[in-house]
Amino acid sequence: MIDRLSRRPYRHPRTALAAVVGIGLAGLLSFAGCSSLNVSSAVDSEPLAGGSPAATDAGGQAGREAAGEQQGVQSAAAPGAESITVVANGDILIHNSLWFQAERDGGGRMDFAPQLAGVQDRVKGADFAICHMETPLAPAGGPYLSYPVFSTPPQIVDAIKSTGYDACTTASNHTLDQGFSGVKRTIDALEKAGIGHAGSARTAAEASKPAIHTVKGTKVAHLAYATDFNGYSVPASQPWCCNRLSAAKVISDARAARDAGAQIVVVAMHGGDENVAKPNAAQRQIAKDLADSGAVDLVIGGHVHVVQPVEKVGNMWVAYGHGNLISGQYESWRRNREGVTTEFTFTRQSDGSYRITKAAGYPVFNSANPSRLVDLVSALPKSGGDARLVEAYRQTKTTLLSLGAAKDGFVVPDPGGR
Repeated sequence: MIDRLSRRPYRHPRTALAAVVGIGLAGLLSFAGCSSLNVSSAVDSEPLAGGSPAATDAGGQAGREAAGEQQGVQSAAAPGAESITVVANGDILIHNSLWFQAERDGGGRMDFAPQLAGVQDRVKGADFAICHMETPLAPAGGPYLSYPVFSTPPQIVDAIKSTGYDACTTASNHTLDQGFSGVKRTIDALEKAGIGHAGSARTAAEASKPAIHTVKGTKVAHLAYATDFNGYSVPASQPWCCNRLSAAKVISDARAARDAGAQIVVVAMHGGDENVAKPNAAQRQIAKDLADSGAVDLVIGGHVHVVQPVEKVGNMWVAYGHGNLISGQYESWRRNREGVTTEFTFTRQSDGSYRITKAAGYPVFNSANPSRLVDLVSALPKSGGDARLVEAYRQTKTTLLSLGAAKDGFVVPDPGGR
């Protein structure tokens, strides 16, 4: 069920506060996330709405500053790195409370960087770091809109860049909240900042090419899909603008990426049942289909706003749901405040292929008032610590390992570690 409230433009916190007080109980909905939607594994023949590696040599922080080749164009038979690490985490879901916080942090101008700072070390430490930009960007100056139809302050992109992300997924159920103009505006801003993107496109030509990044000499394809767009129709004049999830489509696109030179294929899937810590049958079926195809190496999931398990399906790892990274959902919705940063290490094999040889999850907590991220492995002591943070760590670890990932080598490090 999709609850469509009126679109309210951004107002200064002092005037917005009076409105919030007047809203009363109905205002409880204003901090919710998205609609609960199931993953479809039906055949979908839409063309690839790919994306762009804004800086295709992404190996480490120095590589993030280097310009690279055009998307989809491969250099001659680069041997690739011995190993690379890929990091991903949860939804960047910008409710109005977060831009009020950004104004406070910026002394009147919006600065979202302090809200992401808690994961910066892991993000910058990765060879390839992926964020999930769930909501479309507003024009500079607004109007800015919160739930249920988002239009996000574009200043979030500066924070994404400074945190160290190489690319963002833009396929979500909110992709079309601001129509095709919002799709274009979001991609324009990411590219201007030197951040790659996958999941939506501005032109048919852009949509036809997979986003392939060169990471320490290794070609990494980054593909992204969403189950639905909250009832909004894909524009008839831009049928290629947004990737809808189906097993057949993902497999076709992954094989096309392989044909274009990709040595590793990472797929972001936005779907599942909101606020449910178990992947639904459709999520697990599409994971099996992708694993059986042999075309995909890693699946990273989002949308449900709570952490879901990690599982090895055949030779393919699946992180079904990363929870939220930052959001303005209520503190009383305890699981919505918990997330995870996953880290997968790909190692080159003797035949030149890559496989995941290390897999780990680092529980994250999104505190409120002020909104800040806490990496629980590095922040908590080896024993004891804040009771809420300990609860979040234990709950996240239990969920991540609930489908047996530990037996296949997935690790959630103890507190007090790196």
